[in-house]
Amino acid sequence: MRKSYRCTIKDIASRAGVSAQTVSRVINNSPNVSIETRQRIQKLIHELGYQPNLVARNLVKQSSMNVGVMVSSLEYIGPHLFLTGIERQAVEYGYSLILTILDDPIPENLEEPVRMLLAHQVSGIIWVVPEYGNNYAWWRKPGQAEFLANFPIVFMNARPVPGTSVVSPDDRHGAYLVTRHLLEQGYRQIGIITGPSDGWEANQRLAGWRDALLEKGISPQENQVAVGNWKAECGEPCLKKLLKDYPEMDALFVSSDQMALGVLSAAFRLGIHIPEDLAIAGFDDFPETAYYTPPLTTVRRKHIETGKLAMRELHRKIQAYKAGKPLEHGSVYMQPELIIRNSTPPKTPAEKH
Repeated sequence: MRKSYRCTIKDIASRAGVSAQTVSRVINNSPNVSIETRQRIQKLIHELGYQPNLVARNLVKQSSMNVGVMVSSLEYIGPHLFLTGIERQAVEYGYSLILTILDDPIPENLEEPVRMLLAHQVSGIIWVVPEYGNNYAWWRKPGQAEFLANFPIVFMNARPVPGTSVVSPDDRHGAYLVTRHLLEQGYRQIGIITGPSDGWEANQRLAGWRDALLEKGISPQENQVAVGNWKAECGEPCLKKLLKDYPEMDALFVSSDQMALGVLSAAFRLGIHIPEDLAIAGFDDFPETAYYTPPLTTVRRKHIETGKLAMRELHRKIQAYKAGKPLEHGSVYMQPELIIRNSTPPKTPAEKH
């Protein structure tokens, strides 16, 4: 279908067989529109190239109270909790959220969803897409610098870059805290299971583990590291790799609680007693970790609080934007908390013969 540059709401309503008011509800993300009708109208908006008259809408509404939130996956628990915090804080400020899920957040797939959010006249955007490989390359094109500098947007779990605002848990410090705890408990042969090697979060946790070992005068070695994928299913192959490559291991830092669950299950099947044979610590402090067997020492990442912090930071930028003031950028980190449970008791000295 040929796109119409001057497409109006009435054009879309006529083609969709609905009223202009119904089309307006869809554009403004209002309720009381069936899923089927909403999808039909959204498809026509895209096909016809409709762009809202932002000037007219501003005259009517004065300002938008919509905030765009972009996530790459709801497969993991962390993004759910971030969104919970964002939504709770947004409600306090009177904002409504427009949620977009990116199934494959590669650079080529970013422009269209951003354009659609801007077409909804969002006041700002929170980008809850972890940085992997080059998936942020589109944002870091030279042509994007002006947009990033002049429009309210907050990134979460991304590498800090000048001219952008990032809100994130301090994963490096959290990994340092839990590794230092293992060292203080008497363990010296500490392995690690990381997340994907091209991920910003995974590399921050790996760096924190290294920081603690080096502080104690221990040089980390490659055979102490196994690379996972954040899922419980990788626990067994990663544990087997470390047992083969690093048999002297007496403690293990697993970079997510979901992977730690897989490790505990695999250890049971392999006849490894936790924590008598191997102390284990995780990362995230999801609610279930207190009920693992044994209850898991972990790092409380404060997902909900971090989500609230991101929304507060975005609100600050939105207020400056509306007032015509320059936007201030920078990184804000939520400090983690070490949660000590039964999986990391003090190491028992070997019996003397």
